[in-house]
Amino acid sequence: MLTTPQFSPARLEAVLQRIESATLAAGRPAGSVTLIGVTKTQPAPVVGAAIAAGLANVGENYLQEAVPKIEALRDRRDAVQ
Repeated sequence: MLTTPQFSPARLEAVLQRIESATLAAGRPAGSVTLIGVTKTQPAPVVGAAIAAGLANVGENYLQEAVPKIEALRDRRDAVQ
């Protein structure tokens, strides 16, 4: 299970930089790859920690699992896409 310390802004930035480097090395345009955090099985506080660290894109497999998280994190709606 993922834990909150994994979602530090510095760690997220390091992952995004690795993605950008790999994207450019593959000959793709900068910004053409998007990191999407999958929230499956993660409780709303863990998802909230990832959003607070700067994760802008999150996804969930099932609507019935997404709705409670959306409600719990409503105040962070502007921070995600």
